[in-house]
Amino acid sequence: MLPLPFDPISQWSTPARPLWRGRGHRVRGSLNGQTFSASVVERAGSFWLLLEDSLATAAELAAGQPVDVLLEPDDA
Repeated sequence: MLPLPFDPISQWSTPARPLWRGRGHRVRGSLNGQTFSASVVERAGSFWLLLEDSLATAAELAAGQPVDVLLEPDDA
């Protein structure tokens, strides 16, 4: 999970919608140059990008490492 510095409801003017487990936002983007589709969820008053382990491996992520993320709502 990657913490987000913004509230997607306010930023995108899009309400959360049902996901597989709970409610959230379907998104697409890139992480250190690796494209992905994922979900953003609210937990404990903060918003989090849920990442697959395979994406973290492909993007060569390590805990606490700064990352370049481009993110947008996925209306599909």
